[in-house]
Amino acid sequence: MKKERIKIKVTLWHDGFRADARDGKNGVAVYNCFGTTPEAAEEMARLKLKQRQDELRSM
Repeated sequence: MKKERIKIKVTLWHDGFRADARDGKNGVAVYNCFGTTPEAAEEMARLKLKQRQDELRSM
């Protein structure tokens, strides 16, 4: 199975970090995934994106 390409943008946001993620293939995107470190924000974005993709596949 071919890996999907995921684009993640992490920005400094007040006292933490915010991440947005999207996959180029299906046009699925998640926004405003917060974390205290850039890694935590990225991990949250990946998790929410996967959950959203799974939700759309089950429809």
